[in-house]
Amino acid sequence: MSEDYGSAPDERFPGARFGLKYEQAFWQRWLNLFHNSDVLLSLESLADYLYQSRTGVRVPMGNGLSLGTQVNVDYDAVPAAGKDTTDTALIFKLDYAL
Repeated sequence: MSEDYGSAPDERFPGARFGLKYEQAFWQRWLNLFHNSDVLLSLESLADYLYQSRTGVRVPMGNGLSLGTQVNVDYDAVPAAGKDTTDTALIFKLDYAL
């Protein structure tokens, strides 16, 4: 793994990744719920890990368009100096798929 910090020394170490991807359609695919999460774990110190989660809902509108909202949560157990451990975002989006 490689952690590149703009204002602090970079870190490199062996790591492992564990992931989960789930999607479920309801009401004849009128509503889609999803959850994606990843854990990036340092093999040098099990206390040093990064957790990323994306959870939300999509509503297909037809012709490749969909409306959606999702909550993103990023947690860094050992953040760079002066940084918070948790970053969250609420996103509203309009998607187009080819």
